[in-house]
Amino acid sequence: MLNKISSFWKAIVGPSNKKNSSSVSSVGGVLGCTPTYQLIARDLDAQKREVFEATVYYLCMIAGLKPDYRAEILEILADYVKTHPNLTDRISYIEQLVIHNNLSSSYTQLKI
Repeated sequence: MLNKISSFWKAIVGPSNKKNSSSVSSVGGVLGCTPTYQLIARDLDAQKREVFEATVYYLCMIAGLKPDYRAEILEILADYVKTHPNLTDRISYIEQLVIHNNLSSSYTQLKI
């Protein structure tokens, strides 16, 4: 059974060799330094509404679950609101999710 699973992975991934795995781990080390919420926040300027809403949703979920990241995530959202005052539908969506996730007290301090 173990041999079947091993051969299955070899068929998908290919044979393992030391050089390939070390280059993957070094790339993973570089990407591992950037917090996920910063990568997600890049999509705030997406043209598609669905992408924007998913981005705000995930940022608010991370801020709610990870208190260490909350201040920086809310600062990113507040900066977006300040730099895009004419996008009222997007601003109201951000504010709805901030309120829904009980992040409004920290958010209003940043917004002022």
